[in-house]
Amino acid sequence: MVAEKHKKKTNNNTNENSRLTDFIQRNLRQICVVIAICDFCHAIFFVVNATIFLVTRFNIYSSLAVVGTVFWVLIVVLLIVGLWKLLSSRAKKEQEGQVRKCKK
Repeated sequence: MVAEKHKKKTNNNTNENSRLTDFIQRNLRQICVVIAICDFCHAIFFVVNATIFLVTRFNIYSSLAVVGTVFWVLIVVLLIVGLWKLLSSRAKKEQEGQVRKCKK
């Protein structure tokens, strides 16, 4: 009886884990885009703060902070462009696959 209850709990945990895994796999593209957009907003916030710090107190540290945050923004923009190209190319391939299926 105790073993059966333990089995049922294990099966429920496995089902919940598989549902979570399925959800993540189905929505991975959208999750990546949301993370990239949040990272972009975070980078812009730091660029603004570093620029304000540079204007109010000009020194080597504030200059390095601005350069570093600008570099960070560029990297995030490249990430977003890469995701956009990946998603658009996959969407085109999926559309072509659907057109081919319809023609057959």
